[in-house]
Amino acid sequence: MLRPKKRIPLDYSLCTMTVTVYRREGLTREVVEGVHFEFTDELRTENGRSTETRGFLLVIPGIFGIEPGDKVALGVGPADIPWESLTPALVPDLAVVKTVKPRFFRGMPCHVEARG
Repeated sequence: MLRPKKRIPLDYSLCTMTVTVYRREGLTREVVEGVHFEFTDELRTENGRSTETRGFLLVIPGIFGIEPGDKVALGVGPADIPWESLTPALVPDLAVVKTVKPRFFRGMPCHVEARG
């Protein structure tokens, strides 16, 4: 007798944050709600020198177009800001996307992960 597979529902209960995505292509800005955005701090030691780097993970449920080189700010970021001024010194909690990976569950796209 065949038993149906147990369904593993995807849980996006941690996706409660808002970010602003600044796209390099077309210099557009989009506020996205219902995402998860977290920073990760890493301490590296090379040749007796310690350097601290800051990475991030952004999870956007569903299908969303984000590309490497785009910039992401936590919360609702400023609307009329030139691309050159989008720096961590002027915009707190700003990150630059380095990699984008669409994720799939049972053959269907479920979310997009962006890292930097």
